[in-house]
Amino acid sequence: MSTGIGDPDRFGHTLGEPVGQDVTDVINQPGNRIDEGIFMKVIVDWDLCDGNGVCAIEAPTVFEIDDDDELHVLTDEIGDAERAQVDSAVRVCPKRALRLEP
Repeated sequence: MSTGIGDPDRFGHTLGEPVGQDVTDVINQPGNRIDEGIFMKVIVDWDLCDGNGVCAIEAPTVFEIDDDDELHVLTDEIGDAERAQVDSAVRVCPKRALRLEP
């Protein structure tokens, strides 16, 4: 428990030294990730979207471009199965019109 400015953990963090217990292995075990099983919602900024379709290429089960170059979001609740594809679609969107929120 932190006791204030003189606390060894706080001082160690300030110096960039490892302090406390390494929990990386525990966090990365199946079932222990905080975001596992939590649905994210995909948000489209319609003022920015120009319907170029990059998102539909990256995540075709979530985004679709129709014959008029209009974007359609097929599902806005993103689960674990679609998460990597949608993360990629968000990253490559040239207009930065996509984001994910819990």
